[in-house]
Amino acid sequence: MASAAVAAFVVLLWVGGMLLAFHPMILSGLRLIQRDWGDTRLNMYILEHGWRWLVGVPGHERLWSPPVFHPAPNTFAYSDVMLAIAPPYWLLRAMGLPADTAFQWWELLMATLNYVVALLFLRRVVRVGTPAAALGAAVFAFAGMRIAQIQHPHLVPEFYLVTAAWGAARLFDGDGSGEAPRGRAAWWWIALLFASVVAQLWSAFYYGWYLVCSLGIVAAWALVWRDTRTALARVVWRHARALAVACAASALALWPLASHYLTAARQVGMRDFWRVEPFLARPASWLFLGVESRAYGWLWRYHAFSSIPMGYEQRLGLGFITTMIVGAGLWRARHRPLARLLVLLSFTIVLLVTLWPGGITPWRLVWAFVPGGAALRVIARFSLVLLVPAAVGVALFVDALGVRGWAGAVVLAATAVVIGAEQWQDLLSYDKYAGRERVAIVANAIPPGCGAFLFAPPDGRQDPWWYHMDAMWASLETGVPTINGYSGNEPPGWPFYDNVVRRPAHERQLLAALDAWARRWGLDRSRLCMVSPALPE
Repeated sequence: MASAAVAAFVVLLWVGGMLLAFHPMILSGLRLIQRDWGDTRLNMYILEHGWRWLVGVPGHERLWSPPVFHPAPNTFAYSDVMLAIAPPYWLLRAMGLPADTAFQWWELLMATLNYVVALLFLRRVVRVGTPAAALGAAVFAFAGMRIAQIQHPHLVPEFYLVTAAWGAARLFDGDGSGEAPRGRAAWWWIALLFASVVAQLWSAFYYGWYLVCSLGIVAAWALVWRDTRTALARVVWRHARALAVACAASALALWPLASHYLTAARQVGMRDFWRVEPFLARPASWLFLGVESRAYGWLWRYHAFSSIPMGYEQRLGLGFITTMIVGAGLWRARHRPLARLLVLLSFTIVLLVTLWPGGITPWRLVWAFVPGGAALRVIARFSLVLLVPAAVGVALFVDALGVRGWAGAVVLAATAVVIGAEQWQDLLSYDKYAGRERVAIVANAIPPGCGAFLFAPPDGRQDPWWYHMDAMWASLETGVPTINGYSGNEPPGWPFYDNVVRRPAHERQLLAALDAWARRWGLDRSRLCMVSPALPE
């Protein structure tokens, strides 16, 4: 293909992928936000709190204690802090964009970075042609299982996993000649690997833990074969000092995060296994793309799929044809250590995170014995790591086809269309202007002189977390701390989750709980307000 045609193909795949993932938002002219009123607004709040802490907005001076769940400390550590992926959002806010619009552009930028970084990785590390690399990168950035997680925006950016893989691969294979790098080159790749791990943990703990676990799995499998075992031993022997320095520097960089997470763990405890079990993948999950899938939504009619618990977290399929393409590409390159290790990594992850018939799952051992394993809840998200081997498999398959002349271009385009069609989903969204109106109603109900408020809507028909998020954003609007809160955990003894007033007795219970909360934290009860404006449902 001519260079102009190749460039056009790369751009068209990016445009098509962005429309697959964000068509409600893009086609509405950014009027709609994906995906729901809960976790989406929580992630938006986390980014906004980080921005306000950075610029010193009153009430946000303490990074680890945002003005929610007031005045419980360290509540920022109840969820992913997103700091290593926040700078683009900060820049957009510095340009004067409103918080919700800056968030929308941030999400589009994160998806674009996924595509670009994966494209460069496949081109320079896997060493495939640009058309093949672009299609593999599109699978990585815009696959159905990633689109299904747009309701958890902190799971959109995954490029640090790719840069970590890039550093590890180059550390073993240098410039692709099979000779490991020496000197400064080795230090650079070690720095890239460890910096990527640190950045990922400062972005999203799930991805960070899964990245470290994946590196351990790959290292373990590398010991099985002589060629990879020899290469691993050579790297460790030659670069022991650099690896030790990188480990020490990474530990120092992660200590603030680890100390706050450990404090939160002592406050709220680790997760019991019965809370984890519903979020383990089922065998059918690996074929399931969700009821919103245009190509495979019909699978929901069958019991094997409709019986999957927490189905919104179990959309782990790539589509039948895409999966066969991935398998064919990796199988064809099985003589390459990279492809071999990625296949073994994939099978290991599937084995670990699946609840097999009879209630058998190796994850129980991970939960019990691996550090950090008991802090994880939605175990099926480990599947997102598999998008790296999926991208490599697609790229290798397409590269093997050879793209020459019009016939090759047609085959390439047809492959892209089929893969894209299998990822196509109907996506949920909400009107950001309606969101602003909801927040304004709550903010206007907060009386002057209020030191902190609890929002308790009358007769609300939605889940309580809708209203907690309304209160958190009203707190941002007014600068008044809120006792409401929504996150991955709750402060010990916080009694306000069910904040919807459906009868007078419940209102009295909330007021009594507010009295007890004031006594517990030494707050001036006269300055604690309970506001109950009605919101549009």
